[in-house]
Amino acid sequence: MRAKNPLTYLNPSRSEEIAADIARIFVLEGRHAEAPPSVEGLSDGENRDAVLAVAWSGPGQEAEARTAIARLTAEGSFSAAFYLADAHAEAW
Repeated sequence: MRAKNPLTYLNPSRSEEIAADIARIFVLEGRHAEAPPSVEGLSDGENRDAVLAVAWSGPGQEAEARTAIARLTAEGSFSAAFYLADAHAEAW
């Protein structure tokens, strides 16, 4: 079982958002392999899918990323569209 990130204790009501942001930071730092494990504890949804979609520029994660992109596309919300734009920007 993975230990909960201590930063999520700062605001427990936003722990999922904080965990997703930490995973995005891993991706921006080029630490792609660390991003998906950091969202393992997140419930299924946009935050989790957004991280997996952005992590697709990392090696060996294309299948999961494409699945996450498909779920975000199907969601159709404004935030999902934002996350999709972010994923495509990261790819370029």
